[in-house]
Amino acid sequence: MKKLVLLIGIALLSMNVFAQEKGEKYFITSASASFGSLYQKISNGHQSIIYEQPMETDLGLQLGFGWFVAKNFRLELCLNADYEQVPREQSGDKWLNNNWRGVGLAPSLSYYVRLADRFYYTPELGVNFTFGKYTYEQDSQPSEDYNYKGYELYANLLAFRYRVSPKFSLGVIVSDARYNRSKYFNFSEIYSINKTFRFKLNYVAVDATFYL
Repeated sequence: MKKLVLLIGIALLSMNVFAQEKGEKYFITSASASFGSLYQKISNGHQSIIYEQPMETDLGLQLGFGWFVAKNFRLELCLNADYEQVPREQSGDKWLNNNWRGVGLAPSLSYYVRLADRFYYTPELGVNFTFGKYTYEQDSQPSEDYNYKGYELYANLLAFRYRVSPKFSLGVIVSDARYNRSKYFNFSEIYSINKTFRFKLNYVAVDATFYL
């Protein structure tokens, strides 16, 4: 009986140690990537041709700080650097792209739903304030460069975390949904204002979290 009580006590203590408690703080570093190729089969009834087109490439790095303002509910602030390349058109054997290189500041919030011991579902909502340089590649003329700034609202609905130890956890995000609004500048004049929405299934982000 004493052994059973001792085991129950150890289990309860372990659950408490690995819980996401109010007041916990942490540093986080993460990397994200989205890339690949799209293959299409074109047939005219007599022969088929496999047509390859590159997909969007999206690479990102983040460094941030977070804290739990309530049990299982956290706020986070990250600095990030992003590179995005979107194929626009093919010119001979070369693809011409639209390229973005930027940095941003991203506050976000997330709620932790316990699925199993140390394993959590962690949906996240946030906004990313960005600025950087946009490049419009051309074939016979020099590429055109424009500065931009704006913001994007994002939702990471397929996000999960495993609390490896009281001081360390690993997280993964699959898929990406974002609404972006950006202003592009030709020197000091506004060149255009763009609004876009995207949802990617070939997007993966992983992070390492170090608790204080």
